[in-house]
Amino acid sequence: MPTFQEVKRSFSIVTGDRDWMAKLSFGAVLLLNPILLLAVLGNHTTLAWITLGLNVASFWFPLGYTMEVLRRARRGTFATEGLPSWGWKHWPVYFREGAVKFCIAFFTLIFPSVVWIFISVMLLNWMSVGHLVAMVAPLVFFFTLPFCAIACCRWLDTGDLWSSALDYRSNLTFYRLRWMEYSIATLFVIGLNTIGNSLVLTLPFILIFGLCLVDTWFGPIYADSAQTRIQA
Repeated sequence: MPTFQEVKRSFSIVTGDRDWMAKLSFGAVLLLNPILLLAVLGNHTTLAWITLGLNVASFWFPLGYTMEVLRRARRGTFATEGLPSWGWKHWPVYFREGAVKFCIAFFTLIFPSVVWIFISVMLLNWMSVGHLVAMVAPLVFFFTLPFCAIACCRWLDTGDLWSSALDYRSNLTFYRLRWMEYSIATLFVIGLNTIGNSLVLTLPFILIFGLCLVDTWFGPIYADSAQTRIQA
């Protein structure tokens, strides 16, 4: 279970990399360029479309970068290897694995979350307690965030994209084996995102920092649950 010492250790490993600030800042710009985001918030229609195109084109790379972080955490080598490099030779891999991670995230995180939020809004409004939506809707992330991480780890193990993303029964089995650890890790990343939402310009950095940090937990938790499943 992630304890305070493990949280502290994860922070020290991520920030112990000599170039951690540069690596994560670069990834944050690719994830969601804040300067381009401000342009979208303005009334520049043409620039808004250019912004959208650039962000979509660059979005895959930081996703693939965090997949490499998860891989190192899954195999237990992150403490020695540290954060991955942004060297040009890694970009094709980051792009491909970023696309894989997005596909997995769509079926295990994005789509289920949208469905839950939609049902919550409709049901709570029908019950005339629509003000509770902000309390009920986020509960889904305690399931979808771990499910996404589990599916990504299963893909790292098997290379089977669709089985990893759509085999909800197997993902649920892994989740049930270590549900408390997954929930604690999820609570932390939700807290980081809450802070980021209040600070628009730092949101991309907090997002990628939180993803890298929580992957250092999700990877070992999955590895432990996989070992438990084998022994069972």
